[in-house]
Amino acid sequence: TNLVGRYPMHFHLLGECPECYFRDSSVHRSYYRCVAIHGTNNITVSENVAFDVRGFCYYLEDGVEMHNVLSYNLGAFIHLFVPYGDNPRRSGGQTIPNFTSSDELLLPADVAASAFYITNIRNSIYGNAASGGWSGFAFPILYDPIGQHRFTYADRPSMVQELVIDGNTAHSTGFWWNHGSAFYFGGALFYDSSNNDVLTYSPGRNQDFTRDPCKEIRPDRKCWNWNEHYIRFTNNKAFLSRGSGLNSWSGRMEIDRCEVH
Repeated sequence: TNLVGRYPMHFHLLGECPECYFRDSSVHRSYYRCVAIHGTNNITVSENVAFDVRGFCYYLEDGVEMHNVLSYNLGAFIHLFVPYGDNPRRSGGQTIPNFTSSDELLLPADVAASAFYITNIRNSIYGNAASGGWSGFAFPILYDPIGQHRFTYADRPSMVQELVIDGNTAHSTGFWWNHGSAFYFGGALFYDSSNNDVLTYSPGRNQDFTRDPCKEIRPDRKCWNWNEHYIRFTNNKAFLSRGSGLNSWSGRMEIDRCEVH
């Protein structure tokens, strides 16, 4: 538990790897994640089942992972990391105190563990199902990549366009927070320059970090009105969520043919 690289399946710094795949497999009672994709692009993770998992399950690690396919996978019975008393459970407001990386919590975002952890939407996410967790599908905001890619990638993950987010289902989730949701486009992961540059996660609403998808990412990292992109979110379903089916603090989304019950 809480050991970097100790995952049931780990695609580690493979770069472009279109011949790589993880299919028709199961992960059961994992103490740390199920499938980790790290610094790897163009792989396929499809038709897998993961049950009883601690921390984020299907996991894009640094925010640079793109053009991968996650399709027809199930993630269920997801457990949060809550190593100490001050935790986000049952919080009522829109804002939640920050969490920082420590020996007990290497990735502070694991306090809000979900079945799918999509740090970069430039991937194809379709036909998947999530049950349990802080949310079913987490799309955190990263202004910059983290970890080993912190200084090696020019584009902001929070500015890229999606490939596909279609036909996914999430249920029985979002119960830890009054504003919890089945699909959560929120939460910010960043290095805090005011606190010794420690990796920090803000689970709730944080207007210092907003998603700003652009049709074209300019060198100055500014997205003018004529360049704004709206994320397409299609044919997705949510039910039995404590708060909303979809929660996004940044907007700029086109929601089409979705269901919330």
